[in-house]
Amino acid sequence: MRSKRDKSSFVSTHSPTIRWIVVANQAKARIFEHNLRQGWVNLLETFEHPEGQMKNQDIKEGKPGKSFSSWSGSHSRHPMMTEVSPHDKEAEYFARKICHELEKSRTEHLYDELALVAEPHFLGTILAQLDEQTCSFIQDQISKDLCHFSDFEVIQYLREHL
Repeated sequence: MRSKRDKSSFVSTHSPTIRWIVVANQAKARIFEHNLRQGWVNLLETFEHPEGQMKNQDIKEGKPGKSFSSWSGSHSRHPMMTEVSPHDKEAEYFARKICHELEKSRTEHLYDELALVAEPHFLGTILAQLDEQTCSFIQDQISKDLCHFSDFEVIQYLREHL
């Protein structure tokens, strides 16, 4: 498991040592740790979200709610329309889960910088969910879905492109 690093080493003049690299799509995310001084990269954690691969009609969710309308004096009931598809809701949920982990780990000083590598639409979803302080740690962003790559292939790709 991950260990907390000595907080006393975090002064404004220190050079970054640990970079976390998030490789994600709507169904899977992996967090890699890259030691910038020693050069090694290893897998820290994997998150699975099978709902991210489902089609809208396959995602179980409640039927739209009912709302009363008093338009033209009648009190009729009509379905409330949702603007976000069930698939997009699942993507936002998964992005929040990833962002929560990144924000928590930032406050524990477990990394010095971040890199995000994600399917383009999901990259935007993650960026929309991250708080401002965590966003300030992002040094690189790559719009590419590497989740179908093995860990070894991801590490090779990261060494070539980051």
